[in-house]
Amino acid sequence: MAGEVVDGETPLKVVTFKSLHPILSIDPPRAGEAVAWYKDVFGFEEVAKIYGKRKAGQDDPLIDHAHLKLGEVEIKLADDTGHGASVEGGKRPPSALKGTTFTIQVECSDPDAIFAKAIAKGAKASLEVSDQDWGRRYGKFIDPFGFEWGLLKPLEVEEEKKVEAENGEKAAEPEAPKEAAKE
Repeated sequence: MAGEVVDGETPLKVVTFKSLHPILSIDPPRAGEAVAWYKDVFGFEEVAKIYGKRKAGQDDPLIDHAHLKLGEVEIKLADDTGHGASVEGGKRPPSALKGTTFTIQVECSDPDAIFAKAIAKGAKASLEVSDQDWGRRYGKFIDPFGFEWGLLKPLEVEEEKKVEAENGEKAAEPEAPKEAAKE
């Protein structure tokens, strides 16, 4: 049947996905600092921020939820409060893991510029931006909150091939030099 996957005798509905929204757990009380850093370095816009109840001895309440958006890219983050999923083996900040278990990879128009800005704002390079043999300009850094970001841009050659494929044509190749007429 169209639109269904059959597993033995049971038809299963085809499920599609629209987007992915990573939720970053930040060492408290640094989620506010992380929001400002991501806005400054990447240009994210703040969609929402929800604070928890301020506890005795806290200057500011912790952030329970912050939602940032840049075009189609969205991330969410919160101060690690030590309750709920964090205690039960769910999300934990990179410091609790002594590293991170994934890279947030973002395709952008100028990975060199974002990389340079991130490093200037306290990130640590894990892979300098360079042309990769798999057809992308790519580099990685660890942000001040322990998360690794990968920045990539398709190389020009790949862009030309993509346009050719979409147009169903091959770009004109340069003519070979003509031999001089023999005298």
